[in-house]
Amino acid sequence: MATSEKTESGYFTSEDVDAAPANINSVLVNPFIGMRHEKMDELIEAFINKTKIEDIYHEVIRKGAFLAQDGEAFGGPRTDSLRLKPEEIEALRREDPKTGNKWDQPWILYALVAVQGWDETAVNGAQLCSLNWRLMLASPMLLPLIAAAYVFTLPESPRWLLLKARQGKTAYYEKAFRSLCRLRHSRLQAARDLFLMHHLLDGEEKIKQNRNRFVELWSVDRNRRALVASLTVMFLQQICGVNVMAFYSSEILSPVLGDKAGLLASMGFGILNFLFALPAVYTIDTFGRRNLLLCTYPFLAFFQLLTAMGFLLPSGSHSRTGLVLTGMYLFSVFYSPGQGPVPFVYSAESMPLYVRDLGMSMATATLWFFNFLLAVTFPRFQYSFGNTGAFGYYAAWCVVGWFMILFLVPETKNLTLEQLDARFNIPTKTHARWAVKEVVFVVEHYLLGRKGASRPVLSVPTESEAEMDKRRLPPRKLSMEIEQREIPDTEA
Repeated sequence: MATSEKTESGYFTSEDVDAAPANINSVLVNPFIGMRHEKMDELIEAFINKTKIEDIYHEVIRKGAFLAQDGEAFGGPRTDSLRLKPEEIEALRREDPKTGNKWDQPWILYALVAVQGWDETAVNGAQLCSLNWRLMLASPMLLPLIAAAYVFTLPESPRWLLLKARQGKTAYYEKAFRSLCRLRHSRLQAARDLFLMHHLLDGEEKIKQNRNRFVELWSVDRNRRALVASLTVMFLQQICGVNVMAFYSSEILSPVLGDKAGLLASMGFGILNFLFALPAVYTIDTFGRRNLLLCTYPFLAFFQLLTAMGFLLPSGSHSRTGLVLTGMYLFSVFYSPGQGPVPFVYSAESMPLYVRDLGMSMATATLWFFNFLLAVTFPRFQYSFGNTGAFGYYAAWCVVGWFMILFLVPETKNLTLEQLDARFNIPTKTHARWAVKEVVFVVEHYLLGRKGASRPVLSVPTESEAEMDKRRLPPRKLSMEIEQREIPDTEA
């Protein structure tokens, strides 16, 4: 039987702490599930006493705590005197995806979004100027300086403030609450998130004391598969050659168009990159991360190859100019909604909560390492193999990348944390076999028009209810098998 261990502000059992890694998410998502009203009152009182938040916030903290336990806590009759105000009900309605608008967020959240790549444009153009090294060093300074000054107007990270508060600096609890108030529509939402974040930190600390997270990042199958998938998409984002065009497009195009026209043409690449990234705001959650990559990578390979072939045409000819620009611009069009945004979203969501910071750090480091490698090797590639050989090399990697995504990158669209555990618990070999059958189905059903073709389906059985009750944790998803499902013939 599990023993209970009381922390300063919460209860975590030895069973929670020793839980299999596939189930740790359930411990960290909501530590209040199933807790009695009396126990919640104890936690709330302990939290208020510890944080020493002003008395005027005590009521909203209490309401926020019960909302942290259950989003429907105020949806029916209550035995206590806590009631929501009309403006609090409205704030929760705006937040609910069923009744609100996902774009209806405090303006400060949008202000946190920074524009990336302007410094690349400055460096890009500086390569063509007579004072190139001075401009290359100085031109990227302006926008980062503006961004650095702007940072001081933004609220501090509530999580960071809570970590400082847990070191004995009690005043930081109220600072964290005020920061959350700027990031939410109402104090109620800020109080709810503050209470939940504080107790989740208890769970994180307890879990870290009993396991080596870095080792489990590699040794636990579910973690390793998510890490491999994340590193794959980050690696491919760079090796497809996009930043060769971002960094060197002016230099590449100047022999084709001339210096000034080459610089203007390189701006077109950046503009297209921005414009065609906008549809991903919708498609990344509807079409899916994996599907976006699989559908766009053949085009990336084709247009890199088209660009490479353009440099084989006679220098100065209109056909060479047209083919090179067409290849580069259409590459940007298909890169932007797929391989542009997907790696960051995918890496951030695929890792389990308890190792997410380590996994995301490694994924980001991989991206910037290959960004650096691409930037320093292209001039040598260009000198040794010419533009045709260099772009042909990146086209080949796009072909290889399609197969890497097919076999190593599972879909994560609209999956809960527990469903992500299930998806990444599927053995890689099994997923690869299913992927091959899925490709065969797509060819037969959509290209050859065989409407009765059977589509392979991933099914993940769970443990029995008896095993669930015995372990007191949500079910650990076990094995996976490929089933056949008939696709009904919709034609008359």
